[in-house]
Amino acid sequence: MKILVTEGQYFKLLLEQQIDIEFPEDIEVRYTNFNPDTKNQRTFVYINGVNQDDVNKLKELKDTNVTIKVKLINVLTNETFEFPLELVKITKSGNVPYITIDEYDKIKGELETHEIKLDENFLKKKISGFPKFITNTLLNLYPNNLGKNSFVNSEGICNSEVGLINIEGTNVPNQTWSILNYFDTNPMVIKKLIEWYMHGVFDNSHIPDEVTISKFEEWITTNGSRLFKDGDRLKELVALNIKSYTSGTKTENLTIQRLITSPFNIDSSNIKQFCSGSNQDRYDGKDIEITTPNGVKYAQIKPLIWSKVNEETNEYIVNSYQMKNYKSKPLDYIIFTNTKDMLIFNNKNYKVEDNHFAIFKDPPLTNID
Repeated sequence: MKILVTEGQYFKLLLEQQIDIEFPEDIEVRYTNFNPDTKNQRTFVYINGVNQDDVNKLKELKDTNVTIKVKLINVLTNETFEFPLELVKITKSGNVPYITIDEYDKIKGELETHEIKLDENFLKKKISGFPKFITNTLLNLYPNNLGKNSFVNSEGICNSEVGLINIEGTNVPNQTWSILNYFDTNPMVIKKLIEWYMHGVFDNSHIPDEVTISKFEEWITTNGSRLFKDGDRLKELVALNIKSYTSGTKTENLTIQRLITSPFNIDSSNIKQFCSGSNQDRYDGKDIEITTPNGVKYAQIKPLIWSKVNEETNEYIVNSYQMKNYKSKPLDYIIFTNTKDMLIFNNKNYKVEDNHFAIFKDPPLTNID
């Protein structure tokens, strides 16, 4: 097939110097995951992780009304799905491609049975189905250890959801909440499980003949007690998750120490931390609550690795660990902290790239009100 395009622009028509080119049969677009909209547009399934250049390319192609296939390549799992261009739509804002829920339902089964490269950054996402699987596996292994979190050194039950509690050797410091509750989304735990599976642990070192999510889950189910009930395997997983939990707690405490001093000078009684398993933390992304003269504010706290300013765009680039987009959460601020510095941004006007980089259009705040 041939179409008219102009030099200097991709698949677009200009007024002069038009030339003929051979048009490809398909176009490759890389993405990270499918994300069904469960709130506003329930027939939409967003295609996340598509870079802006590919989004622009899709829009330009749609303007030409050509017949072409879009080959979606998952950068995390290497899965590939093909859709006719007319079935890959773009939101009205012009930034996010999506397919309909009917088209998604046709491929949903393949997401579990395709032979793939297992990736912890994909499996920790709700869309993969793996977090729900791990949670159900652990609940089945510990049916008598369900309850709400409480504090060991003080009275009271915190505002937590029901989860695993009082499992010897697994509780978070000074609380009855088991660290096993975080196994569903902890990338280090999931990565270790993948490593054991791919090295044939419990299978006489036999490397799996077929690598799929369903086969991986089948291996975990078969070996659930040996992985999660007792022994050195469980101790290793607990140690991995406790390490990240402790690091996060230190970052929170350091942030609070900074907030109660100049230039913020917030009274310590006006800052509240949420206990492990709290609904605020698990579902809303709230690490701390800050009472200000203008009302209650909520913040997510992330470790600060480094930051810099893009001198061409005046954007602030922040490198953090396991960064994600919190704009859909009921949060006012995102706070990045390390031992030398702290940056506070409004929870808006930013994008996230490669799970580690937050790019803010607005400068960091100098006060909280």
